[in-house]
Amino acid sequence: KNDAEPPMDPAKLEKYNNRRMKIAVEILVTERSYVDSLNTMVNKYMNPMFGLSLARRPVIKNAQVTEIFANVEEIINYHTMLLEGLERRVAKFAPTTCLGEFFVSMTDYLRCY
Repeated sequence: KNDAEPPMDPAKLEKYNNRRMKIAVEILVTERSYVDSLNTMVNKYMNPMFGLSLARRPVIKNAQVTEIFANVEEIINYHTMLLEGLERRVAKFAPTTCLGEFFVSMTDYLRCY
């Protein structure tokens, strides 16, 4: 018994592979934008707020800033690793590339959520 599917029409296969590539690129672009936004949040908000918490008359307490930005460094590290892995896979994208396996391999890092 042969359970293999019949070969796909070459034109349909090319369209399918092009669509997969576009989706992979969109995931990569979205992840890159998210990592950039996280870094902007740290540089424009978190770090200045920590600075304000150390002032002679602080407008916010250090513990409050820590609570507001809880796990942000862990989240940035996770998403930076995710981004780097996506960049490697998308750069060498082929019809056999499977991003799903990569996401599954990263699940251990999702504890910070």
